[in-house]
Amino acid sequence: MKSPSKTALKQEQILLETDRFWYVNKPSGWPTIPGMGIKKGASLSEKLEELTGIKAWTIHRLDQGTSGVMAFAKDEASHREGSLFFQNRESKKTYRFIASGLPDEPIF
Repeated sequence: MKSPSKTALKQEQILLETDRFWYVNKPSGWPTIPGMGIKKGASLSEKLEELTGIKAWTIHRLDQGTSGVMAFAKDEASHREGSLFFQNRESKKTYRFIASGLPDEPIF
């Protein structure tokens, strides 16, 4: 897998765009936001800003190793509304994983 710092966000990774929000497919291995130990320009929020030319307000996060759909707001008011939606648990999250092979020892 290529380093996220060397991989550009592609237009087709934006699954849905409205006048207030983007919904983006985040690949595993990409950090959601910049932070300690993250190269400048490597986070999904920075890549979205680079692609669109608009500040991307992060509404929620996914761990770096997790892939999934991320919601970003296009302005501060939409960010506040979207963040409250998650904070008040009005959103629904579904986690799925894919595994192959069998464990060496029984799990249960």
